[in-house]
Amino acid sequence: MHTLTCLRIIRVLIDCHEVVVNQLDCLFCAGIGKIISACGDKCLYRMCEHVDSGVCRHRRRCTHYELCIKHCHIRKQAVINQRVLDTFGLIGDDCKTADIIVISVGQPRKPGQTRLDMLDDSVRMLRDVCSHLKPLNYQGIVITITNPADIIADFTRKSLGLPRERCFSTGTLLDTARLKRTISELSGVDRRSLTTCSLGEHGNSSLIPFSSTTIGGRDYTALRRQDPVRYGKLDEDLILERTRQIGNEIIEGKGSTEFGIGAALADMVKCILRDEHRVLPASVLLQGEYGQQDLHAGVPCVIGRDGIEDIIELPLNAAEQQAFEETCTVIHTHIARAAKVAAEA
Repeated sequence: MHTLTCLRIIRVLIDCHEVVVNQLDCLFCAGIGKIISACGDKCLYRMCEHVDSGVCRHRRRCTHYELCIKHCHIRKQAVINQRVLDTFGLIGDDCKTADIIVISVGQPRKPGQTRLDMLDDSVRMLRDVCSHLKPLNYQGIVITITNPADIIADFTRKSLGLPRERCFSTGTLLDTARLKRTISELSGVDRRSLTTCSLGEHGNSSLIPFSSTTIGGRDYTALRRQDPVRYGKLDEDLILERTRQIGNEIIEGKGSTEFGIGAALADMVKCILRDEHRVLPASVLLQGEYGQQDLHAGVPCVIGRDGIEDIIELPLNAAEQQAFEETCTVIHTHIARAAKVAAEA
């Protein structure tokens, strides 16, 4: 591992069996496409002073993305370089010594498509990526943002043989950001004063543990009773529906949700590289937590320099526990589906 002043991330993207690699000597990078450029922009804005990005395909288009990011950070004195790499053979040393590998291979989600609908294509692409990463005996941290998030995190961890502390997904971190925004808009309270998170699948079966939700340290259900004028709009069904559906609305309207996942990933990367020991939702392997075994699901975790340090088990009421079991059943079913797809010739 490098020191905190010289950290590197490799971002791997397979595009028609070609490789896009982004490496940074201090923190992050940007490359081809909306998702990569948004993630690079967010990390660069928060943490970086130097960026070295590798690209291989659509070189002209990537240059324009890079130029746009340079203009965004004119005051940061950030250095953004472009490096061309064409095959996995050229990136072995880079990946092997990287502190974090972020995998985002996958097709864009289309209007009307669920994240689970993307499973087959994503697994086939990840199978190829992992076949090249496995021989490197990588000792860093792998974060996946490919959908369906929980199933892909599980598939990647198994394929690379990594412990759960070092291979996980952003999971419900983005869902939680949308959840807090919804509650903030309905209550008029700044989202930084809210304590809550989304659990389970990063998708349509996610749940919200309202019994553990607080506003300014106060129980949210009690606030609804005490001050119905201000907090009466906090309808649980509405909040859950908005948390689940905001992403679909964004895709219908503009085609992608790159800014949200970019901010979520940047927050997680910052938490790791600055060793913040902060609680964030992540899709991590459960081994008895919440009564679940052998699957990845979004739960609050303490995250620091070595990855997942602890899993926080929130006290769920009976209805919430049932909802968590249902979302885990969805994930289990699709993990089995992923194994069958991966076994295909």
